[in-house]
Amino acid sequence: MYMKLTVKKPGLDMSTVQSELDLSYGQRYQGVVIPEAYERLILDTIRGDQQHFVRRDLCTVPACVQTR
Repeated sequence: MYMKLTVKKPGLDMSTVQSELDLSYGQRYQGVVIPEAYERLILDTIRGDQQHFVRRDLCTVPACVQTR
């Protein structure tokens, strides 16, 4: 992810400066395997973490499409 922002310059002045936000996971975290979204979802499910799912009794017809 790369962004260019206008931020307040450090200090007591009320002046701004352009700053870059560069977060390239491949460069910053070399040698670390970062799982894809579905890999993380499957792993969380295997571990019993159900926070990404809606219970059937909480699901209303307009909000959820139920397939059988």
